[in-house]
Amino acid sequence: MEGVRVLVLGGSGGIGSALAQLLVGQGARVTIGARDPERLRDAASRTGADPLSVDVTDASAVEAAVAEAAARMGGLDGVAHCVGSVLLKPAHRTTPDEWERTLATNLSSAFWVVRAAARVMTGAGSVVLVSSAAAAEGLPNHEAIAAAKAGVEGLARSAAATYAPRGLRVNVVAPGL
Repeated sequence: MEGVRVLVLGGSGGIGSALAQLLVGQGARVTIGARDPERLRDAASRTGADPLSVDVTDASAVEAAVAEAAARMGGLDGVAHCVGSVLLKPAHRTTPDEWERTLATNLSSAFWVVRAAARVMTGAGSVVLVSSAAAAEGLPNHEAIAAAKAGVEGLARSAAATYAPRGLRVNVVAPGL
């Protein structure tokens, strides 16, 4: 992994910070992005990664963050979208605002990341999106998050087909509890 350049979005969360720490430990150059400045500083301190403040629900902010990370590291070999939220409510109790926030945080942000990464990563590289086992399991009270993460899985499959000829791999992982 020596010299590999990776941007980890959602880098202040459990999966994102663990990934950043693992990559740094293997010699990769890592930038982590998150929106909460305090959690971002703490995660950067714990992982040894370079912090970058970004709200991944804002398409232009994602575009700027991916470009800035690439500029800081002299290019990008990988981008990991470890962003997520959990809304545990049945559909009939989910407000329109909760639904929109869940989609923006989980699905739209993944789309913005794929879009920005494909613009910056012109050669071989990898984009990894994080879904959830809830997308395929049919768990009670997971309607909004399951729908959003199932969308992430569909996005990954389609983007993989689109960008494979350029050598850009797009994959998705779906951890469970």
